[in-house]
Amino acid sequence: MKKILVISSVMFLSACSTFVVPRSHDPVMFGYIVDVKVGLSKISCDDKKVWQPLFDRIETLKTYSASRGDPQADSIAKLEEALNKAKTSENRAFCESAVRISKTRTDVVIGAWKGRK
Repeated sequence: MKKILVISSVMFLSACSTFVVPRSHDPVMFGYIVDVKVGLSKISCDDKKVWQPLFDRIETLKTYSASRGDPQADSIAKLEEALNKAKTSENRAFCESAVRISKTRTDVVIGAWKGRK
């Protein structure tokens, strides 16, 4: 009887850990969000032609996070949206503000993903 109880407890607890512990992340995708952070520190509102590699990384992250139903999918989609608006804007102050907000969004995603392995 004790063996059945122990086996049942182990099976129950292992099933619960699936729902409580966050799913692991692909380390390559974590590297991509770090690449986005570095890219944001290097872009300039004066030369928007060199932003495309940054958009490529963000598109990959957006697809990845949406495909797995990640809570950060919305943040990444809004990151892309804000940078698109900044890129098309003629207003330098707006562009710089959008880039600053995008840096904060990137830090939030990194913070959310940092503890996951």
